[in-house]
Amino acid sequence: MCRNSEYGCKETVNFSKKNDHEKSCTYIPFSCPFSLCNFISPFNQLSSHLIDKHSNSLRHFQFNSLIHLDLKIFEINETEVILKEEKEGVLFRLNVGIELIGDVISVNCIGPPSLNRRYPYDLIARKGGISLSLKSFAETIEEVPETLPSTGFLLVPSDFHSSCGTRKLELRIKNQDASIKHN
Repeated sequence: MCRNSEYGCKETVNFSKKNDHEKSCTYIPFSCPFSLCNFISPFNQLSSHLIDKHSNSLRHFQFNSLIHLDLKIFEINETEVILKEEKEGVLFRLNVGIELIGDVISVNCIGPPSLNRRYPYDLIARKGGISLSLKSFAETIEEVPETLPSTGFLLVPSDFHSSCGTRKLELRIKNQDASIKHN
Protein backbone atom coordinates (compact mmCIF):
# COMPACT_ATOMS: atom_id res chain seq x y z
CA MET A 1 0.00 0.00 0.00
CA CYS A 2 1.21 3.53 -0.77
CA ARG A 3 2.43 5.60 2.18
CA ASN A 4 0.12 8.38 0.95
CA SER A 5 -3.03 6.31 1.49
CA GLU A 6 -4.15 8.58 4.37
CA TYR A 7 -4.19 11.45 1.83
CA GLY A 8 -6.35 9.56 -0.67
CA CYS A 9 -4.07 7.27 -2.70
CA LYS A 10 -5.74 3.94 -3.38
CA GLU A 11 -2.87 2.38 -5.36
CA THR A 12 -1.67 -1.06 -4.43
CA VAL A 13 1.80 -1.63 -5.83
CA ASN A 14 4.40 -4.39 -5.70
CA PHE A 15 7.18 -3.84 -3.20
CA SER A 16 9.71 -3.56 -6.06
CA LYS A 17 7.75 -0.64 -7.60
CA LYS A 18 6.72 1.08 -4.38
CA ASN A 19 9.55 3.67 -4.37
CA ASP A 20 8.90 4.64 -8.00
CA HIS A 21 5.18 5.01 -7.34
CA GLU A 22 5.66 7.07 -4.17
CA LYS A 23 8.01 9.49 -5.98
CA SER A 24 5.36 10.20 -8.61
CA CYS A 25 2.22 9.79 -6.47
CA THR A 26 -0.18 12.72 -6.86
CA TYR A 27 -1.24 12.31 -3.22
CA ILE A 28 2.12 13.33 -1.73
CA PRO A 29 1.27 15.47 1.32
CA PHE A 30 2.13 19.16 1.13
CA SER A 31 2.21 21.66 3.95
CA CYS A 32 0.82 25.11 3.38
CA PRO A 33 3.77 27.32 2.40
CA PHE A 34 2.67 30.00 4.88
CA SER A 35 4.56 29.29 8.11
CA LEU A 36 1.71 30.21 10.47
CA CYS A 37 -0.68 27.73 8.82
CA ASN A 38 -0.71 24.04 9.77
CA PHE A 39 -2.74 22.79 6.79
CA ILE A 40 -1.49 19.56 5.13
CA SER A 41 -3.12 18.01 2.09
CA PRO A 42 -2.34 16.24 -1.18
CA PHE A 43 -0.75 18.62 -3.67
CA ASN A 44 -3.89 18.66 -5.84
CA GLN A 45 -5.80 20.34 -2.96
CA LEU A 46 -3.13 22.89 -2.00
CA SER A 47 -4.16 25.47 -4.58
CA SER A 48 -7.78 25.42 -3.38
CA HIS A 49 -6.62 25.87 0.21
CA LEU A 50 -4.47 28.86 -0.75
CA ILE A 51 -7.39 30.49 -2.58
CA ASP A 52 -9.87 29.77 0.25
CA LYS A 53 -7.68 30.70 3.23
CA HIS A 54 -4.94 32.99 1.92
CA SER A 55 -6.46 34.78 -1.07
CA ASN A 56 -5.37 38.20 0.27
CA SER A 57 -1.75 37.02 0.52
CA LEU A 58 -1.64 35.08 -2.76
CA ARG A 59 -0.21 37.05 -5.69
CA HIS A 60 -1.37 36.19 -9.18
CA PHE A 61 0.83 36.63 -12.24
CA GLN A 62 1.30 35.47 -15.83
CA PHE A 63 4.35 33.69 -17.17
CA ASN A 64 6.81 35.95 -19.03
CA SER A 65 5.25 39.12 -17.53
CA LEU A 66 7.02 41.47 -15.15
CA ILE A 67 5.83 41.30 -11.53
CA HIS A 68 6.51 44.41 -9.39
CA LEU A 69 6.95 43.62 -5.70
CA ASP A 70 7.31 46.20 -2.94
CA LEU A 71 8.30 44.19 0.12
CA LYS A 72 8.30 45.47 3.66
CA ILE A 73 10.75 42.87 4.92
CA PHE A 74 10.09 43.57 8.62
CA GLU A 75 6.52 42.23 8.23
CA ILE A 76 6.31 38.41 8.46
CA ASN A 77 3.78 38.11 5.62
CA GLU A 78 6.18 39.98 3.32
CA THR A 79 8.89 37.35 3.79
CA GLU A 80 6.47 34.65 2.58
CA VAL A 81 5.34 35.62 -0.89
CA ILE A 82 3.40 32.92 -2.72
CA LEU A 83 2.71 33.46 -6.41
CA LYS A 84 0.15 31.60 -8.51
CA GLU A 85 0.35 31.63 -12.29
CA GLU A 86 -3.09 32.55 -13.68
CA LYS A 87 -3.42 30.15 -16.62
CA GLU A 88 -1.59 26.98 -15.54
CA GLY A 89 -1.97 27.44 -11.77
CA VAL A 90 1.72 26.73 -11.08
CA LEU A 91 2.74 27.83 -7.57
CA PHE A 92 5.96 29.63 -6.69
CA ARG A 93 7.48 30.91 -3.45
CA LEU A 94 9.66 33.98 -3.21
CA ASN A 95 12.08 33.08 -0.40
CA VAL A 96 13.41 35.98 1.64
CA GLY A 97 16.05 35.39 4.30
CA ILE A 98 17.10 38.34 6.43
CA GLU A 99 20.81 38.48 7.29
CA LEU A 100 22.96 41.23 8.85
CA ILE A 101 24.53 42.13 5.51
CA GLY A 102 21.24 42.05 3.60
CA ASP A 103 18.36 39.99 2.28
CA VAL A 104 18.93 36.63 0.59
CA ILE A 105 16.23 36.26 -2.08
CA SER A 106 15.45 33.28 -4.33
CA VAL A 107 12.46 31.65 -6.04
CA ASN A 108 11.22 28.04 -5.92
CA CYS A 109 8.40 26.22 -7.68
CA ILE A 110 6.10 24.38 -5.26
CA GLY A 111 5.18 20.93 -6.50
CA PRO A 112 5.75 17.17 -6.45
CA PRO A 113 9.02 15.68 -7.71
CA SER A 114 7.11 14.25 -10.68
CA LEU A 115 6.68 17.83 -11.97
CA ASN A 116 10.34 17.54 -12.99
CA ARG A 117 10.60 21.16 -14.19
CA ARG A 118 12.81 24.15 -13.57
CA TYR A 119 11.43 27.55 -14.49
CA PRO A 120 13.92 30.23 -15.56
CA TYR A 121 13.46 33.57 -13.82
CA ASP A 122 14.96 37.04 -13.68
CA LEU A 123 15.01 38.87 -10.35
CA ILE A 124 15.97 42.54 -10.11
CA ALA A 125 16.31 44.77 -7.04
CA ARG A 126 16.32 48.54 -7.65
CA LYS A 127 17.24 51.56 -5.57
CA GLY A 128 17.42 54.87 -7.37
CA GLY A 129 19.55 54.39 -10.47
CA ILE A 130 21.24 51.24 -9.15
CA SER A 131 20.04 47.72 -9.88
CA LEU A 132 21.15 44.24 -8.87
CA SER A 133 19.99 41.26 -10.90
CA LEU A 134 19.94 37.47 -10.90
CA LYS A 135 19.12 35.03 -13.70
CA SER A 136 18.43 31.60 -12.29
CA PHE A 137 16.05 28.63 -12.29
CA ALA A 138 13.18 28.01 -9.86
CA GLU A 139 13.77 24.44 -8.70
CA THR A 140 10.74 22.38 -7.70
CA ILE A 141 10.43 21.83 -3.94
CA GLU A 142 8.00 19.82 -1.84
CA GLU A 143 8.36 21.91 1.30
CA VAL A 144 9.62 25.30 2.36
CA PRO A 145 13.38 25.15 2.90
CA GLU A 146 14.49 25.70 6.49
CA THR A 147 17.89 27.07 5.52
CA LEU A 148 19.05 29.73 3.10
CA PRO A 149 20.22 28.53 -0.31
CA SER A 150 23.97 28.23 -0.86
CA THR A 151 23.69 29.14 -4.56
CA GLY A 152 21.14 30.70 -6.91
CA PHE A 153 20.13 33.69 -4.78
CA LEU A 154 20.27 37.46 -4.95
CA LEU A 155 21.90 39.23 -2.00
CA VAL A 156 20.31 42.66 -1.56
CA PRO A 157 22.42 44.81 0.82
CA SER A 158 20.75 46.08 4.00
CA ASP A 159 21.00 49.70 2.90
CA PHE A 160 19.36 48.91 -0.45
CA HIS A 161 15.84 49.84 0.62
CA SER A 162 13.71 52.95 0.74
CA SER A 163 13.48 55.19 3.81
CA CYS A 164 10.32 53.31 4.90
CA GLY A 165 12.05 49.89 4.72
CA THR A 166 10.56 48.75 1.42
CA ARG A 167 12.52 46.60 -1.06
CA LYS A 168 11.57 47.18 -4.70
CA LEU A 169 11.85 43.98 -6.71
CA GLU A 170 10.96 42.99 -10.24
CA LEU A 171 10.45 39.32 -11.08
CA ARG A 172 9.81 37.59 -14.37
CA ILE A 173 9.17 33.84 -14.32
CA LYS A 174 9.37 32.23 -17.74
CA ASN A 175 7.46 29.24 -19.01
CA GLN A 176 10.18 27.86 -21.21
CA ASP A 177 10.82 24.16 -21.41
CA ALA A 178 13.42 23.69 -18.73
CA SER A 179 12.66 20.04 -17.97
CA ILE A 180 15.33 18.35 -15.93
CA LYS A 181 17.25 15.88 -18.04
CA HIS A 182 18.62 12.83 -16.24
CA ASN A 183 21.80 11.30 -17.66
